[in-house]
Amino acid sequence: MSNDMQALLARARAEVEEIDVETLAGETHSFLIVDVRETEEFAAGRIENAINVPLSTLIPGLGPTNDAADLAALTDDSRRICVYCQSGGRSAIAAYTLSQVGISDAVSLAGGILAWLDRRP
Repeated sequence: MSNDMQALLARARAEVEEIDVETLAGETHSFLIVDVRETEEFAAGRIENAINVPLSTLIPGLGPTNDAADLAALTDDSRRICVYCQSGGRSAIAAYTLSQVGISDAVSLAGGILAWLDRRP
């Protein structure tokens, strides 16, 4: 990971609210659940009812496109947003990025989908 990305991750983790899997599991109806992993990762498995908006589409210059429709999908819902990734790093950056564009009600799932899957019996 580059120094710039490490600095961004550190800033994001310092400023973004994280919730644990138990909180999300008990309140899934209260959240628009957004998987910020890449499309292939999302296709391999996801949290039920999650939508896919890859992190690469949220950060200008990172992905091949920065479609306004991606952000529109996140603002057309009245629920709070819970973003998740594989283990929690990309989702912290995504929640921070969303806060920078005026979407202040986004939280990051601590531990990502790995923590979500670990909570199951």
